[in-house]
Amino acid sequence: MDIAQEIAIYLRARPHLTAIYIAAPLEEATLIEAIKNELKDEFPIFTGESLLQYMLDAYPNCEWMKVSYS
Repeated sequence: MDIAQEIAIYLRARPHLTAIYIAAPLEEATLIEAIKNELKDEFPIFTGESLLQYMLDAYPNCEWMKVSYS
């Protein structure tokens, strides 16, 4: 996939960048999954879904998170 390879080239040229966060509309979920699958062995890739899971894990007693995502 050309987009994934462009991202990989960009990150390889900047070794201080060790991961990527992709923010995209839900309509692009298929594209984002393809990028994640192509790059997962080389770079950690985070999305809104992984951020949400982190928040749920980090703040298990947060009332707002319980109401909004339970």
